[in-house]
Amino acid sequence: MADTGETFAAVAARSLWASMAQAGVDWPVSCRNGTCRTCLARLTEGTVVYDVPWPGLSLEEKRDGYCLPCIARPASDITVLPG
Repeated sequence: MADTGETFAAVAARSLWASMAQAGVDWPVSCRNGTCRTCLARLTEGTVVYDVPWPGLSLEEKRDGYCLPCIARPASDITVLPG
C-alpha cells in the first residue's frame, strides 16, 4: 500500500480484500459483492480482474484506476491507495 508502505501477499485466486484481511490490513468493507463501494481503492500500479461482468464502477473510475478490492483479484503485483 503506497500510503503506509505496508506489503502483503495477494493470491490471484481470492479477492484483494480477503488477502488484506488475512494479512491484518485494516481496510473498510461492507457488502463484499461490489455494490456498496465502501472498499473503493485506487490502483497506482498493476492490474486486477473481476469475476463479475461489470463491477460497480463508472467508466471514468475504471479508466482512472479505481477498483473494488472486495471483488477484485490481482493480475500482477499491485499498489493501492484508499479511494
